[in-house]
Amino acid sequence: MGEHISVEDFTRTLRDEVTEAEKLLDKLFGGVWQPVSEKIDMGRIIDNMIRLGAGQSFASNPKNNWLEPGPAKVMQLIEASIWDAARARWKRQRIKKWLRDLRLLRETLLVLVHTWGGLPGRGPEITTLRHCDSWQLIRNIFIMDGHVMIVTDQDKMKAIRNNGRKVARFVPDRIGRMIMAYIAWLLPTERVLRRECQLAEPRGEQLEYMWRDGSSPVWETDRLSRKLARIMQAGTGVRLGVGRYRAIAIEMGRRIRGLVMKQLEGKIDNEDKDNNVEIDPITGEPVDCGGSWNIM
Repeated sequence: MGEHISVEDFTRTLRDEVTEAEKLLDKLFGGVWQPVSEKIDMGRIIDNMIRLGAGQSFASNPKNNWLEPGPAKVMQLIEASIWDAARARWKRQRIKKWLRDLRLLRETLLVLVHTWGGLPGRGPEITTLRHCDSWQLIRNIFIMDGHVMIVTDQDKMKAIRNNGRKVARFVPDRIGRMIMAYIAWLLPTERVLRRECQLAEPRGEQLEYMWRDGSSPVWETDRLSRKLARIMQAGTGVRLGVGRYRAIAIEMGRRIRGLVMKQLEGKIDNEDKDNNVEIDPITGEPVDCGGSWNIM
């Protein structure tokens, strides 16, 4: 019979994760995330799709200085909770708690980008996102006309041969503001706090990546899959990791207007010469649901 997945439970679960991320941001911003978020003029942020140089992004563009990118904004908001003025020293336990909340936000944002950014990727596309340029590669996160745009390679092997397609994904405004704040304010604050308290810092080659914690390597797809599976198990009663979720989200996208971006009509050239492989007309990929479900 397969496993039953309620459309209502599915969509509610994804909406609840947006709310959970906002609660974490409220803690990280000293209880004032909502007013901070409302004051962000996303349409005023200047960015472009050219490589600017290692470590560069919209946050380093002088035209965006009005955003006050860097640690100062957050440090001012949380200073009373992390700094002991009487003894002139850091409250290490409070700082460690702040860093734990930041890790939780990262995990939640990772899931939100995967689930709310249109047709879900396969995992590595999302876990290897760069928020700034590296020495050789351009970043994946851009802010265009007030919207956060995430650009990835559809096929990394073809991209290496300069013969690939790019996939652009846009996230809803609430999530876009979270990503902007994470890149412009929270990442710089994390570096300052780790350095001041002599805690593990990211290695140089890890700094450009969105999803890592302390000195850890870049997070892998397994981490995303486990987090997503826990969320979907709790919200829908069905455990959906990255692979199973992708198949379900494609089908949900046919039923729920606005959950998955409308795909351009037309066929994607099929280079797979196996005529026995069923190709999905929306994704242009072999159909492999890895199970059976009844979507209600």
